[in-house]
Amino acid sequence: MAKIILQASSFRKNYNIDTVAVTASEYNDGKTFALEAKPEDGYVVDAADFYNGFLQENIESVTYSNTIMEVGFENNVRINVTLKGDINLAGSGNFLVFVAANGEGKVPSNELTFIDETSVEEGISVSNALGTVVLIDSKISKTIHSNTYQAIGVSGESGIIMQKTFTADSGYYLVDPPTWKLSSRLKSNYSITTKEFKDSNNDLYKKIYEISYAFPKTKFTAKYQDKIIFS
Repeated sequence: MAKIILQASSFRKNYNIDTVAVTASEYNDGKTFALEAKPEDGYVVDAADFYNGFLQENIESVTYSNTIMEVGFENNVRINVTLKGDINLAGSGNFLVFVAANGEGKVPSNELTFIDETSVEEGISVSNALGTVVLIDSKISKTIHSNTYQAIGVSGESGIIMQKTFTADSGYYLVDPPTWKLSSRLKSNYSITTKEFKDSNNDLYKKIYEISYAFPKTKFTAKYQDKIIFS
């Protein structure tokens, strides 16, 4: 016997939604059915982050609710789909209904992963003094040094991530001091200050970049690979 197949058509960001099959008798008894968005490991879903795309003509409405009171890793988002009452299930073929649910799984906002990518130039030495972060990965080539750091804090906490110092070797100067480019969804949470050192001839021989970060005050945030490039 033909069934109504409810299938999510979202671009699923860090969660999965199982397909639901509705029998003719279930459809006759009631028109509202539920799918569930289940987060991948390490992610959290919240009904407040979900919204509808284009509703197929056979759908009356789509609403979202959480399966537990306090949003956390155990929560799923229930996608409540109300169908219209004129779907014809005569025949042997199933009736496919796409549900355009959109949302995003998030991660705890007290965790920061941060990449520092620095160009290496002749005559310039680079040193890092770590603040609240720990080094978790490093990739080094002749021209690029890339380090990945991680920090764990509390909501609203701020502190220095690291200090990066560029020092000219003997006989060299910082004619064109390194510039930086920050890539992050939370750029306003960063603060980058600099300090320059010049000799008696007013030649720049050292420059320090101090990078600070304030953890979001929200409990969860979208995952993004924060990155700063010095070149």
